[in-house]
Amino acid sequence: MFLRVVNELAVLAFVMAFLWVTPATLAHTPVGFLLTNAVAVPSTTDDARAVPEVYFEWDGPVGKTAMERCHNALIQRGGEIVAAIVPVSLEPEPVRCLLLDHPSFQKHFAGTLPDWGIGVALPDGRTIALDYDRTPEIGRSLEEIFLHELTHALVFQAAGGVWIPTWLHEGAAMWHSGEWRFVDTVAVVLNGSLPPLWKLQGRFPANASWADQAYRTSLLAYEALRKDYGEDVVARLIAAMGRVGDFEQAFLEITGDSTEEFAGHFAGAMKLRFGWLFTVTRWPTLFVLLAVVFAIGAVGRLVRKRRQLAAMADDYHEGES
Repeated sequence: MFLRVVNELAVLAFVMAFLWVTPATLAHTPVGFLLTNAVAVPSTTDDARAVPEVYFEWDGPVGKTAMERCHNALIQRGGEIVAAIVPVSLEPEPVRCLLLDHPSFQKHFAGTLPDWGIGVALPDGRTIALDYDRTPEIGRSLEEIFLHELTHALVFQAAGGVWIPTWLHEGAAMWHSGEWRFVDTVAVVLNGSLPPLWKLQGRFPANASWADQAYRTSLLAYEALRKDYGEDVVARLIAAMGRVGDFEQAFLEITGDSTEEFAGHFAGAMKLRFGWLFTVTRWPTLFVLLAVVFAIGAVGRLVRKRRQLAAMADDYHEGES
């Protein structure tokens, strides 16, 4: 029961952090406001690809600290994300990053996001917004949330309106923000199964437990995609999408496999990776294993007790003699 409660709390916290909203949901979200302070980060770096240009807007000293943290994350990781996602033939458009306290975030996004949403990327790929007040609540750093939403923005831009399945969108955002933790592996195992990729094509459901598994499965699928077809596969895939105007056709052209074939390979790989853990952590199996462990422990204690008694008896007889 304790493990189940801990897992549910981890699930809720995780989903609270990262909501990706469909274009229809945010088509009319008001973002035409300017905060007290603003700064643009120039796209200069020693990386092979320049970091995307980001215009930060914030209000107050806490907002400035948040900006500095996000700025550092951008300099450190921005070029890497661009290289992995944006085709070399494209240059990323500037991104506007609004760093808001909770009242401001609610003022501008209430009604388009659930109460617990703390980050969003608009579907034009040119605006992201973060609720920096609430990041301590969800166990992920502000830098991770910023990179997550920035990745969404770059995917939106590079795709140019061509549909991409949600598992790829979310998998990319999670991978490039470095969000995987040991607790995520534990949660995957405790939940007992991974949803098939065909169920992760559209918007994730609101149910916290199901959505949590969907996010983690998306990251694992993105990891498998890069491992199977190369670290630049997404940039090549998006470039092909620009030529043919279709994700499925571009996927077949770049990888040599259909999306159904990849989904099958992925499901098989995850079964090999986690299958035995899924089995041993189911409650009936786990109960049997725990019973065996307790039995072995009891036998061990009995053997040690008998040895102690035998030693005491030997000492007694030696004393009599």
